[in-house]
Amino acid sequence: MNTKTFSGGGTSSIATTAKKYRKEGAYSPPDEPLVDTSLSNKKFESLLIMVCSQDMPCEGYRLLKGNHVDESRVNVLIQRIYASQIILHREKIASRLFTLHKDAKEEEPESVGISLDSLQSFYDFFVLNINMKYPIITLTPDNNLYASWKAEAGRVFSIHFLDNNDVRFVMFMPNEKHPHQKIRISGSATTDTLKEIAPMAWEWISE
Repeated sequence: MNTKTFSGGGTSSIATTAKKYRKEGAYSPPDEPLVDTSLSNKKFESLLIMVCSQDMPCEGYRLLKGNHVDESRVNVLIQRIYASQIILHREKIASRLFTLHKDAKEEEPESVGISLDSLQSFYDFFVLNINMKYPIITLTPDNNLYASWKAEAGRVFSIHFLDNNDVRFVMFMPNEKHPHQKIRISGSATTDTLKEIAPMAWEWISE
């Protein structure tokens, strides 16, 4: 086996938006409130609407951190994926994320569900790479998102989404010179450099 390693509005408007995008058989955003409406979080709500009004890698979710609003931010960010006009398979992706988050919370009430920082990195990746095929999406024991694309001839590309747009990745592909062996490439990168580091993977993970 050959191996390479690289290093490299207000509350009412939000509630209205949630109801607008509610659709049978797809991700249904929770009823209001999507964000904490206490006085201490009014600043976050205003910032969220101002900064995150259109598809773009959004830093707004990182500016005001606090465990008491992380749950609401996860819901808001999943809703943004569902409502995106540029992310392929957005409804299917959002539905899967909502299920993972809900199941994690039901299994362990004290769990954070999906890590907010991991979800933000996941979102930024899909906004930067809008033509991705639908991956297998799972949740790691540390509540981070893990996406994997599989193709013919044993091709696999997997991404572990960490915080601050950091990722760990691994790729398996055929070794044409030694058909009985596979090439394995793994390493760390960021969501905005991953395509440059492993461009061959985009041949089977993008549409």
